[in-house]
Amino acid sequence: METVNKEQIKDIQGKSPLNGVKDNDQKSSQVDQVQGMRNQMPSEGDERMLVNTNTEELITASDEQSTEISYNWYLWKFLSLISLIRLLRKFVNKGSQSSGTIIPIKNNTTSRPTGILSKTFIPDHQVLSSFYDQCVRVSPSTRGQVCEFVEGLVDDLLEAARDASNKKTDMQIGDFIGVGSLYELWATGKTLVCDLYVPITAPRSHGFDVELWKEKDASLRSFGKIKMVKVENTSNGCPCMDGNPDDEDMLCLLHPHNERSTVMINAVGGPLCQENTPYLSKKQVVRWFRSVILKTWREISHKYEFELGFCSQVAPGALRVRFRSGKIVLFNITPVVQVKNSEVYLLSYLSTSPNISDIHWPISFASYENALLKYFNKTLPNTSCHISCLQILSFLHKQQTSITGKCGLTSNHLKSTLLHLLMNKPTEWEHEKLTSRLTDMLTFLEQKLLAKDFHHTLVGNALVPIDIGLPKEFQTAKPINIFLPMALDEESYLKTVQHFQELVKNAPVLVQEYSSIKRSGKSEISRI
Repeated sequence: METVNKEQIKDIQGKSPLNGVKDNDQKSSQVDQVQGMRNQMPSEGDERMLVNTNTEELITASDEQSTEISYNWYLWKFLSLISLIRLLRKFVNKGSQSSGTIIPIKNNTTSRPTGILSKTFIPDHQVLSSFYDQCVRVSPSTRGQVCEFVEGLVDDLLEAARDASNKKTDMQIGDFIGVGSLYELWATGKTLVCDLYVPITAPRSHGFDVELWKEKDASLRSFGKIKMVKVENTSNGCPCMDGNPDDEDMLCLLHPHNERSTVMINAVGGPLCQENTPYLSKKQVVRWFRSVILKTWREISHKYEFELGFCSQVAPGALRVRFRSGKIVLFNITPVVQVKNSEVYLLSYLSTSPNISDIHWPISFASYENALLKYFNKTLPNTSCHISCLQILSFLHKQQTSITGKCGLTSNHLKSTLLHLLMNKPTEWEHEKLTSRLTDMLTFLEQKLLAKDFHHTLVGNALVPIDIGLPKEFQTAKPINIFLPMALDEESYLKTVQHFQELVKNAPVLVQEYSSIKRSGKSEISRI
């Protein structure tokens, strides 16, 4: 914008260095000119121009100041955000350690304690041995008495059930099979639980076709389905083919009885099958089995002087015997279906997970696990501490469960932990190494919980000894993650982590307290 008139501009330009005027003269001339302009009264147009000029200068200064303030504001905002993120990270780390998140483990071996175990003192083998003898160990005579009583009662129940059943239309019941901690010699606690499997077979002219690992869902690899099939004769016009195949009085001279042509077809809507399917229903099997037990108990109860009743809605045959003296004996008789040419069984155990349908049966390798423990009992010395380690860990797990409630960790996981370590460390189980091996088991469990991945002991494990007789199809199969159901349930997983951490923290205290209670009790008895 112009601030002087055109004549003044021409006058100044005439005195510029281009017209031969020196710089000093130019400066003095310009000063004089400005002084003269100040002595003159400005016109309206000149005044308006001057105001506009001042406004422009103020706006320019304001913009520069605003830009500087905006830059400082963004810088302050950025630094504040970084500080807030660092503060939140510290808060989350502290909260996770107190709310049940496992401390990351860098060491993949079980020879050195890591995570929470590195901060926990595990008593030495002398203290643990004393604790085991006083509080954990179950005498062989007590174990034998419980097994003998339960086996006698169950044998009477099953025999009465067979006599009352119809072989043509009813499921057939086989002889019981002893499984679990009592038969594997690692049971603990005051109240011992005896576990028995009862195999069932299809009615006459029917059969079972077991389906394993046909589901694409990885969470269902620990389950199988049981398809019921039935025998159907193919007619060729001869009356012997159209008659009753079970009729032993019919004699055909053209077609001998053993040459009858038959085919197996799906028994849709068959006995105890899910509606409109050929697959066996766990709920219907459980309902049928309980009705059979109740009926047979009414027939034979007059021979016994105690009460018998069911004590669980989930386990189909969880029974409780109550004597007049108040003593209680617990045992489980579970109907199972045997997988052909093996000692693998599908259990009629009702799942509480909504993802597991009524036709998916849990797979059990209990017979082979028992055989594997017997194998190591023979190969290890008599003073080996492997059973003692499992019993102590099982005892601590039960005590912690009584405090914090049930979680995703089960006694089967504890047994699987021991079997994995036995196959990876077939030696170094001397009695003096009780503390080291117990620490190994805890460390192994901690690592598997952190990874949410715990492979089944037998399935897909090349270290399984040939002597136990596990079929090759199971040993070469793809490994099964037995932690997967728990890992898919975030609430169950966090509760299990908290349970394990509390178990490790409370272990030294429990060992000391139970040992002192036993010692004080013995001293009082000696005084009396």
